[in-house]
Amino acid sequence: MPRPIRYFLMVLAHCSMGISSLRAAEPDPQGIAYFEKKIRPVLVQQCYACHSEEAKKIKGGLRVDLREGLLRGGESGPAVVPGQVKDSLLIQAIQHAKADLKMPPKVKLPDAVIADFVKWVELGAPDPRGGRLASPRNLAEEGRRHWAFQPLSRVAPPAVQDTVRPGNEIDRFLVARREARRVRPVGNASPPVLLRRLYLDLIGLPPTLAEVDAFEQAAGRDRQSAITAVVDELLTRPEYGERWARHWLDVVRYADTNGFEGDGLKPNAWRYRDYVIDAFNRDKPFDRFLTEQLAGDEIDGADADSKIALTFLRLGVYDVFAGDMELHRYDQFDDVLSTVAQAFLGQTVGCARCHDHKFEPFSQKDYYRLLAVFRPLMTLGENNGLAVGSNRELEEHRRKVAELKAAQETSSRKLDEGKAAVLERLARGQPVPEGKVYTEEVLAALRADQRSPVQNKLLATLSKEIDATVASEATQDERKELEQLRQRQAEMTQAKPPELVLAHIWLEKPGTIPPTRLLKRGDPKQPLEEVSVGVPDVLAIESPAPPQALPHSSGRRLWLARWMTGPGQALVARVFVNRLWQHHFGRGLVATPNDFGLMGERPTHPELLDWLAADFIANGWKVKRLQRLMVLSRAYQLAATPDPDASMADPDNLLLWRWRTRRLEAETLRDAVLAVSGNLDSQRGGVGKDGKSSGRSVYLAVRRARSGMVPELDLLDSPDANFSTGRRNVSITPLQALTWMNGGFAQHQSRVLAARIAREAGSDLDAQVSHAFRLVLARPPRPEERTAGKAYLAERRSGVSAAQQLAAFCLVLINTNEFAYLN
Repeated sequence: MPRPIRYFLMVLAHCSMGISSLRAAEPDPQGIAYFEKKIRPVLVQQCYACHSEEAKKIKGGLRVDLREGLLRGGESGPAVVPGQVKDSLLIQAIQHAKADLKMPPKVKLPDAVIADFVKWVELGAPDPRGGRLASPRNLAEEGRRHWAFQPLSRVAPPAVQDTVRPGNEIDRFLVARREARRVRPVGNASPPVLLRRLYLDLIGLPPTLAEVDAFEQAAGRDRQSAITAVVDELLTRPEYGERWARHWLDVVRYADTNGFEGDGLKPNAWRYRDYVIDAFNRDKPFDRFLTEQLAGDEIDGADADSKIALTFLRLGVYDVFAGDMELHRYDQFDDVLSTVAQAFLGQTVGCARCHDHKFEPFSQKDYYRLLAVFRPLMTLGENNGLAVGSNRELEEHRRKVAELKAAQETSSRKLDEGKAAVLERLARGQPVPEGKVYTEEVLAALRADQRSPVQNKLLATLSKEIDATVASEATQDERKELEQLRQRQAEMTQAKPPELVLAHIWLEKPGTIPPTRLLKRGDPKQPLEEVSVGVPDVLAIESPAPPQALPHSSGRRLWLARWMTGPGQALVARVFVNRLWQHHFGRGLVATPNDFGLMGERPTHPELLDWLAADFIANGWKVKRLQRLMVLSRAYQLAATPDPDASMADPDNLLLWRWRTRRLEAETLRDAVLAVSGNLDSQRGGVGKDGKSSGRSVYLAVRRARSGMVPELDLLDSPDANFSTGRRNVSITPLQALTWMNGGFAQHQSRVLAARIAREAGSDLDAQVSHAFRLVLARPPRPEERTAGKAYLAERRSGVSAAQQLAAFCLVLINTNEFAYLN
């Protein structure tokens, strides 16, 4: 196990003077004899199996077969401090003084042996053994040699021999690599195939018949101009945001519920989903998009929109019935930190919670310094959400509510005084009849400025009787005055300012920043030294200035967001550019989109990745512009046709010599079925819908409990919302086929589609087959398909109507690979 940097520094600070002085002094012969007789045999017999060079795995990072190993210690700190029995963890361990620190772990040493060790430490822990431990790892120095932690390389698109194929700068990088490997690409995709690809990729819906016809005519005149026009138009559609928001929701582990046994709803979490859709549609710069999700309350001009973005931090699992709330709170912080690191930096920093990362250059101290950024966040006592808006809007709303409340209280007081005046007149000079309400207690309660609980209960109990008595006994003038007061109260109720938008977010309470401490093995009940806010050493080109506190928050999250997107930081741009590439081309330039670390895959085209990242930053972090560049490349427009020679040279198609066919995501496949059947509901936004909805799948409620998932989505590998998903799994199972052939959704939509075809194509079988193919697959049927389709529809099985036969035909079409795959 790698020795954490923090312990090494602690050992140096605590023991360096002792080490140097002991080395300078001549060893005491009597002390050495004592060690050889009393101490070494016990160490060899009891400790070497787990804590020496001969151990298969050195437990706790502690070696006792070297003097330096005892002095330096392991994960828990120095094992022996010469002359200091109380500070020597070895003594505490053999005494079994702590439940979590016992050596040997199962059987305690005899008291006489323990006394020998105590005396040995008091003698200065004489030990003649030499040998040196390996130097502790410098995690940051080692890590900075990794490609992902290097600055962006300023590389120009390379020169290529093929001057015809490159459509833009992207193609020049790809062509250069193919030329070096002598791999030739296949030809272009046909116009119908390419159009369907563009539509499903950019907006997640298939093209209509009119759109297919218009594109084929335009492409016949000028193919590239037609493609450019379609791309530009699709990027402006509202459906674009619905399609691309779903990709981001995978990454941020979006769900409408908390998880665990109850899986209760996260109130107003859906507003975040709508925020993401709107952000993509408005082409919000990605650096701003990132900043709002981390610090939407800390930016200049913070408003309801930017504060709703903070829901990102609170999307993780939450256990309402957690037994140990302190531990659960740290689990929530861990979820936030891990998701931030994976989503924006492509790093698994979360693995350093309990110890230095075993594979990546992140120390445990790196983890807790980053966790300190989020430590001030807290739930401010809300149930359904916190009101969000600009500071001016919130202050104006509070002022109006306060003014209205004061006016209502004044009006209510006048009304009560009017009632009291009537009752007092009735009671004046005569005994109060039994059962009447004008008693001294009632009058006192009506006239009280600050009513006691007893008075409130009294008036609530007698309110109807009081109003009835006042109505029957008041004079005409009194009735008129009381009616005016009631009318005024009704007007004030109508004048109540509209409710503010509520969001499911955490905020910071000014002035309350709890300390952040290293936790031994990640356990909140074992805090170690306090750490300050910081970023991982391996990512710090130079130490950023500390965060500056803001009037309403610590400013830490804004500080982190600005550091992530600031000059010299390459990871955020690399990671997001790679996500876009993955969704457009089927595989990222880095195949592990959430892991750009040492354990992740290396980029297939590192120069292209850096060029795209640099271009992304230089052009204002604009997402649509970069996507436009990708889909207008010639590489994107290639056919999926196999080629034996290219397959031999590049079997995994890493050189992108052809289009990478892939299955549509579950949501897109469901939406495509609804679209071709004509049953797609265009209503947008709002509270998550159930599986019976005909709206787009992005608006369906996402439950963490798989039992609550829509079957069509669950079976087709919709992501587990408990974790950040950078790349979905793609499975092929019998249940998928059974559900899409026999399930209620597929059966119903096939009948709806059949009714549409019959309505639009009439009863002619040839027309029905042709229309069905063009609706579902965006192309006319081939001759053999036309013949087989007409023959099938012409069958007249017993008890099966023509409508049922057509519905079965439609069911077959929506179950074809051509429909289910992006070609």
